[in-house]
Amino acid sequence: MLSSSDISSTSQGDKKAIRKRRVSVGALFSALLTAVVIAGANWAFWSWLNRPAASPSWEGKVGGFAFNGFQRDQTPLTEDPSYPTEQELASDVKLLSKYSDRLRTYSAIDAAAIPALAREVGMRVTAGAWLSSDKEQNNLEIKALLQLIRDNPNIDRAMVGNEALLRGDLKLSELTRYLDIVRRRSKVPVSTAESWEIWLKKENRELANHVDFITVHLLPYWEGVPREGAVAHVMRRYEEVRRAFPRKKIVIGEVGWPSGGSRVRLKNPAKVGDPAVFSTASVSDEAQFIREFLPMAKEKGLDYYLMEAFDQPWKEAGEGRVGA
Repeated sequence: MLSSSDISSTSQGDKKAIRKRRVSVGALFSALLTAVVIAGANWAFWSWLNRPAASPSWEGKVGGFAFNGFQRDQTPLTEDPSYPTEQELASDVKLLSKYSDRLRTYSAIDAAAIPALAREVGMRVTAGAWLSSDKEQNNLEIKALLQLIRDNPNIDRAMVGNEALLRGDLKLSELTRYLDIVRRRSKVPVSTAESWEIWLKKENRELANHVDFITVHLLPYWEGVPREGAVAHVMRRYEEVRRAFPRKKIVIGEVGWPSGGSRVRLKNPAKVGDPAVFSTASVSDEAQFIREFLPMAKEKGLDYYLMEAFDQPWKEAGEGRVGA
């Protein structure tokens, strides 16, 4: 049998154990409460960063798409280049026809089937010839472009070269010679595509005398313009070009915003010593830009091509992740 001293000793031991359990439960509750508070604060912070952004609604078709048909695993840059099949091109063109009536292409050789495929779904095409420093290849592109124009009545404009002056691949005199050849041998309006600053350079003003319309690229992300002011920036540059060439129709050959990539610093801040300003690339930025641009473009009657219809992973080799 237990003595009274044994009972007293046991009772005191139980009390100590109970106190220890209470301390443990209290510590656990405190830890859980701290974890909940931290999780809540973390959720609130990321919710604020990723809060939904209001954008203008949009109904109707896009004015046009800049279209490269290369699929995800294809590239023209390797020693053994791979190109989209006619079936792959047909699938892409059919999809794009739901959203626009116009396509712009870049090469008359790489995807020669596009104009005919576009005709089948009621789309018009601005057909391009890719020009580089390779004169022999340039001649083949010009020859192929002229043949495409003859064979496809839905080609209503021709684009002879894309940023050939910006890249330094051609001299002005070389580019104008190609333009004059196509203008003489085809009945459709002819242009070449360059960025706005190339068109506005004094030494390039003669270029306008060799085209039927001005094709300008307006890509504010590459200039480091923050997305919030990008659409306004596009219109400022557009108006500069329009004022410089008041007798020429202005076509925006490329306009858009990337869905991913590194940030770009603004090249020309308003004042020396101003804080650094950057453009950023994200799906949200891209969506916001497009939803702001499309209603404005419709209101002002702009002729444009969104850059671009599909992501092009092969461009990462030359332009980084943003180009892709």
